[in-house]
Amino acid sequence: MDVIPVPLTDQQTPVNNIRTRTFFVLDDQLDEAILKNALASLIREHWRKLGGRLATGKNGHLEYHVPHTFGENYLLFDWTSKAYNHSIDNITDLPRATHPEAGITFHPHLAAVESWFRPAHWPYERKDEPADAPLLYVQFSSFTDATVLAISAPHVLGDQFGLGNILKAWLGMVRGVAPPSMIGYDDDIVFNNGKLYNEYSKKERKKKGRMRIILEKQEVTHTVFLPHSLLQALRARVVRDLAEEKGGDPGISVGDIITGIMMKFARMHVKKSKRLTLSQTVNLRGRIPQLENRDAFIHNSLHYATSRFLMTSSTPMGEIALRNRQAIIRATVPKEIEIGMETCREMVFEWSYNISNWSAAWKGLDFGEAVKGENKGRNPKLKLLLGEGKALNGPDRFNAMVLCKAEEGYWCRFSAAENKMKLLEEYVKEDPMLERL
Repeated sequence: MDVIPVPLTDQQTPVNNIRTRTFFVLDDQLDEAILKNALASLIREHWRKLGGRLATGKNGHLEYHVPHTFGENYLLFDWTSKAYNHSIDNITDLPRATHPEAGITFHPHLAAVESWFRPAHWPYERKDEPADAPLLYVQFSSFTDATVLAISAPHVLGDQFGLGNILKAWLGMVRGVAPPSMIGYDDDIVFNNGKLYNEYSKKERKKKGRMRIILEKQEVTHTVFLPHSLLQALRARVVRDLAEEKGGDPGISVGDIITGIMMKFARMHVKKSKRLTLSQTVNLRGRIPQLENRDAFIHNSLHYATSRFLMTSSTPMGEIALRNRQAIIRATVPKEIEIGMETCREMVFEWSYNISNWSAAWKGLDFGEAVKGENKGRNPKLKLLLGEGKALNGPDRFNAMVLCKAEEGYWCRFSAAENKMKLLEEYVKEDPMLERL
């Protein structure tokens, strides 16, 4: 058996207890047997680590225990399935894309529909796992016109880009294509170049905000739909305004616009101005030499782009989008990546807001060869993706998630204190195209 230490950066609290849950809603029926067999082959023949177990070593740190070979009765993963003899549209609370003319729309959170796709025995967190729990839990839910593939995995194992790589390797096995050799199987190749924190100058050390958590506040969480046409119109407006005010466009993306919307929503009904930190996750795959083969690394490899500024309720959405773009440009400079990878960042007590963007993790996924019947070979559309990757009872209102890019638009998760959400819901009814944002 291989005993592989978990990198210390992957087992900090609360990451060491989180199990990330991800639900792919696809618009066709998939073949369960093909998918299950392909995942087993991926683990047995190529990426053995996925079949290992997490255990606490004698030093109190987490480690992977990976058998050299898997016996016939060894549980590679927990697989369950459920067949529904009706359309997925029968689930009334399932978020659905609305017409572009409706603008931004709020829909039920994952909690309203999760019981349809998540078996009761799944552990929400690692502390709830039974002894000898596998890393991967998979639920295959079939409908007459759709399939929902749900996956639960420890955050210790990897981020959502890592899950995307697992899916690419898995679906490659469906097509008969072997995956690349796993990078970082038994070594911390990302956060380990031996340079100490105090070897960097004070200017090089990054400061990142930390949120003040008021646990007693009641929160409301929505799944948010943003149609492509709305986002493109907002982007065009911001680019035009920047050209007039600053003489150019630094490359504002749709992702920057979504970040601006989410953060504006989080602060637009707060009268008091406050200096804050906006942080955005940046995927290191393809940005550093160790991860040149971006499809072969499954573990956590996120960097943070941070911007600190004074924000008021009147700060334009476009200014937030600009600051986010500037932070990403700075964060992707090689020197900044090196510092971010090798230093523990100083924490200062100020209000902080974080955006996690999962949408790029699913780019290039092709389920076509797993489709049943006459549509085999046609890649089904990703209608919706839902998920959570945080501590079960942790607050949601200090971060937002961009869940996926679908054919009609982007799906996000946004939370706010109950009283603030009521004001936001009223605002969206009056300005669904966000013309005043």
